[in-house]
Amino acid sequence: MKRFLIKTFLFIIPVFILIIPFEYFLQKIPNDYSYKNNYLNDNSENIQILILGASYSYNGINPEYFDYNTFNASHVSQTYDYCFKIFNKYQENFNNLDIVIFPVSYLSFYSKLSVGNEIWREKNYKIYYGLDIDNKKISNYFEILNNKLRYNLDRIINYFLKNEHDNICTPLGFIPLPFNEADTKNLEESGRNAAIRHTRDIDSKFYSNIYLENIAGFNEFINNSKNNNITVLLINIPAHYSYREHLDIKQLSKMHEAINHIVENNNNAIFLDWYDNDEFLDSDFADADHLNEIGAKKLSIMLSDYINSLNIIKKGNT
Repeated sequence: MKRFLIKTFLFIIPVFILIIPFEYFLQKIPNDYSYKNNYLNDNSENIQILILGASYSYNGINPEYFDYNTFNASHVSQTYDYCFKIFNKYQENFNNLDIVIFPVSYLSFYSKLSVGNEIWREKNYKIYYGLDIDNKKISNYFEILNNKLRYNLDRIINYFLKNEHDNICTPLGFIPLPFNEADTKNLEESGRNAAIRHTRDIDSKFYSNIYLENIAGFNEFINNSKNNNITVLLINIPAHYSYREHLDIKQLSKMHEAINHIVENNNNAIFLDWYDNDEFLDSDFADADHLNEIGAKKLSIMLSDYINSLNIIKKGNT
């Protein structure tokens, strides 16, 4: 038994010697999560408008077109609970923050990263933001456990030899979706498919609980924002009619019920319902529920003009 333990120990030691630097190098490869964490660490005291949310804002709101210091801290599939976690991490440094922008959508109140198909993204918040996450599984602490060995080797080689990395957002955190004429020909299909994919059994206990958790989280966030004179701007980002026409009426009504509850009970909350804004053309969409870079520019300018008309940004300088 003693000889077996010694042999096992002698086998494990070199494995760990290899794994530790391998993991270290993987985590050194730049990506959008590490970039945004570093940006917020260094610049959160200067931000006047903060954008949070999932891909609708990640690809749809470009801070470049705002007149005030604006940063997009959105990520793909970033659910509200992780928006709040990011905000809470830096809240003591948001000395000049006046407005936080959230996209609201047909799906968003029924989404939680820890229980969806995108659960694998949780590890990015633990590894690169250092956030406390609900799911404590070991793979959320290590890059090496989330991809095949060959893929991880290629990532290390491509970065350290070719400087190829995963940080693709602009300096202000935006990811443009390029215009592609072929996209405009597939809007009918992409709209129908996305609507089906986003429809939930909202009467089930599972999704009812997620809905209630998101409402409670929002109310807590807005109350805290009120105490710090921060306005919360909720926006229903434009979607193509081929997506809107296939939505379940009951689920859509619950979305509006949630928003109305938030806005009616909080004087620092504003809702912009631009879902069916007729200024957005087929050529503004990457797919039926996401704007391309042309549509994002249009939306960002409109949103900036609206914020300017509110005349509520008082902290700091532009």
